[in-house]
Amino acid sequence: MNLVHLNEIAVVWIGDACKWRPETVRRAYELIVKSWSEAGVEPQQLAAFAPGVGKRYGAFRQKRRFVEKARFENIEMLAFGRLFPGFSRGCTRWEMEADISPKSRMFVTGCVPSLVGAAANVVRDSAHALISLSECRYAYMVRQKALYSPSAMAYGICIHVDDDWRHEDSRYNIQNWSLIVGTSAALITGGILRNVFPENYLSEFHLRARLGRTGTTLKDWIQADPTARGTLERFSNILTKWTPPVERIPQIREELYRAGRVFYWRFVIPGTRHAQGDMTPEPFHRPDLSAPWEAPEPIPEIYRADYWKDKDPSLTY
Repeated sequence: MNLVHLNEIAVVWIGDACKWRPETVRRAYELIVKSWSEAGVEPQQLAAFAPGVGKRYGAFRQKRRFVEKARFENIEMLAFGRLFPGFSRGCTRWEMEADISPKSRMFVTGCVPSLVGAAANVVRDSAHALISLSECRYAYMVRQKALYSPSAMAYGICIHVDDDWRHEDSRYNIQNWSLIVGTSAALITGGILRNVFPENYLSEFHLRARLGRTGTTLKDWIQADPTARGTLERFSNILTKWTPPVERIPQIREELYRAGRVFYWRFVIPGTRHAQGDMTPEPFHRPDLSAPWEAPEPIPEIYRADYWKDKDPSLTY
């Protein structure tokens, strides 16, 4: 089994708060099958969570018959994949992947560009199409080492590996974002960013969100200094694409965390319940995520720009 590719960089798009319907699930399925096949990288594996289909991965050409017969009426999730060289069956080690998840109200699609070559453009284009097709309220592009299984980030599965040096707060952020966003609209309507990514697709909830206790909105703040904070470009009738300068992501993240716009897992934890039944309140808990908030000092180190000074600012760790 060849594990050399685990240090390659994967690029993954995630869409949250999607409005999947049987017709749009069907169109997403057809889009992925057609675009991948025309690029010469037909899916190898397919899993579908639906009555009569089963939840296990199977060979794409066999499994697709059961999926298409299900008529997309009760699909909970579709998962397509092409495996790393040396792997023979479904696992988290994909060189290309795409998940359509009506149950979790999300989608994930990505690849390892160094392995798939020109097909990386197909994944990018299909990601942009899925953002519009799913009518999602928030989307972002993640660059991350394949070692950390970027698709697991989408589902809040924080995989601990032997050389996982990531900060504990980073791991808890991964776990708690997805646990909350799949069941509640509070993070989206509160205008909370999961992080600052190389590509961010923002709804009006994000753009109108106030920074700290000021009257400045996120949109106003970005547009006040596009050289340092990036550009906004209308992407769809729902989302605006924000592209920050990659080299300044650590500084932007710190500023926006201080202003209450970047997610911290403690925001959504009311407190710690003890064996005796009593609870210690969480001082960072924010019952209303849209309410004005400014970070107390000292801020957690993962939000300090200098914490990331020796790391690639384009990567999400």
